[in-house]
Amino acid sequence: MGKKIRNTDPSKVHLITIRTENAALFLRPGKGLENLLGGIVAKYQEETGLEIFAYNFLGNHYHILCRAPKAAVWEFAEDVNREIAKRVNFFIRRHGHFWSRPYDDQIVVEVPDATEAFLYITTNAVHHGLVSHPSQWPGLNSYWQSLREEPKRYFFTNYTEYSKALRKAKRTKEAVRVEDHQTSHLLTLTPLPQFETLTTRQRTNKLRILIDGRAQNLKDERLKTGKRFMGREKVLAQSPYQIPANVKRSPRPLCYTKSFEAKQSFMDEYFPKLADYIDASKRFRAGDLYTEFPPYTIKPPLLHLL
Repeated sequence: MGKKIRNTDPSKVHLITIRTENAALFLRPGKGLENLLGGIVAKYQEETGLEIFAYNFLGNHYHILCRAPKAAVWEFAEDVNREIAKRVNFFIRRHGHFWSRPYDDQIVVEVPDATEAFLYITTNAVHHGLVSHPSQWPGLNSYWQSLREEPKRYFFTNYTEYSKALRKAKRTKEAVRVEDHQTSHLLTLTPLPQFETLTTRQRTNKLRILIDGRAQNLKDERLKTGKRFMGREKVLAQSPYQIPANVKRSPRPLCYTKSFEAKQSFMDEYFPKLADYIDASKRFRAGDLYTEFPPYTIKPPLLHLL
């Protein structure tokens, strides 16, 4: 597709996706990993004011459905992806590239598409044949949180200061607690915009029906083809270095919608905007720092001018 532009319109809903290098199972659920990932997401959600509607971390990728009314999605995504790469690499004792490519950012075009994206994320482990219902997925995900509508508390460790304290303790013989170098953060969910006017009970009942229906359809389709589900125990027994066979390489879509007309309308608006952005970037890099860029786009870094 060539160069893409990030949309910073605060009213837009985004579907964020990124996959690990070679689709390896670096994010395979395991003891301590949920807290590590939850701490990262919660910390940067608080810092950016991001509204999160759904999230799911599978073995080799994650999805987050969100909106950024106060900052920009790219700020949240870049911080989260950097910290995950650094901390999970250390956690599983490896070095090297963690992500296979920059994250995908699909604009959710219409209101019904937000519901579809929510269901896609929530039932993703069922879709991939890992478990037969989203409630069984042991990794970090928003299934129970979306039904209970309660924030989840996680902790983010400042390992730089913790390491300094440990080195100092070798000389002073003082006790060092990791808790003294952690900050507490709440990972919160925002109701989908189309369900905001419902009561909590109405909303959770509706979501439960939608999720169970989608999960059952996915289960039925899989069983019809003679395929089974891996199951929770086998998922947890996988190696984080394992590379799945027959990984699908899908194109990088610009938007998320089930409507052909909506997709076409999005494209008709996007490509002229992309052409204007490319032209503005050329003039900006040539030294015209007052170049006007299309609304809700990000200027290239000034480093490019050096």
